[in-house]
Amino acid sequence: MVVNLAIGFITPPLGINLFVAARVGEEPLETVTKGIVPFILVMILCLLLVTFISGFTMFLPTFLS
Repeated sequence: MVVNLAIGFITPPLGINLFVAARVGEEPLETVTKGIVPFILVMILCLLLVTFISGFTMFLPTFLS
């Protein structure tokens, strides 16, 4: 859920962090949106790994017990 929410915070049209980054960097929203595309793709890949491969999700709990 946290990974999914992180993707939502940086994707338009409701990406709050996207608007903050555009304002702080004094760049147009379009420029910032184009710059985050590789990061969004990596985050979606990580979300798919965590969602569909239980070994990634359960590694730490099984390691510590």
